[in-house]
Amino acid sequence: MCSRSRIVAGATATVAVCASFMSGARAFEVTSIDEFTDAIALSDEPAMVLFGTPTCGHCRAAKPHWASFEREFWTEKRLVRVADVNCVASKDICDWHGVTSYPTIKYFDGENGEFGGEYKRAVTYDALAAFAEHYLIDDDADA
Repeated sequence: MCSRSRIVAGATATVAVCASFMSGARAFEVTSIDEFTDAIALSDEPAMVLFGTPTCGHCRAAKPHWASFEREFWTEKRLVRVADVNCVASKDICDWHGVTSYPTIKYFDGENGEFGGEYKRAVTYDALAAFAEHYLIDDDADA
């Protein structure tokens, strides 16, 4: 994982590549605490959110898996909202959620409150899909 202290030293370079972090996936990009609260934390829809930075190698490695997960579970099936938070551009959201290493993935299922639960499994499409299918999707939702 990439730690926050590693990006502080390169903050100027980080700002220049912020847009590229989000461009690899079509996930909804959350940019404010109010937007996060409305679209994710207080939503009735289950959600998974990736907190990361553009300079984090682990974040960049996760993006293809995250994009595939988003495409199937949100764009195609509308089962789990998938969102990104760029912790450089939206540092306040990451601070609010206590994010100190990257990538951090949190899930929101309507029962775990506005701060969600932390996903602590592999960041591969198969692991993300298995987690979502087992913990977040109502069996009646796909019928």
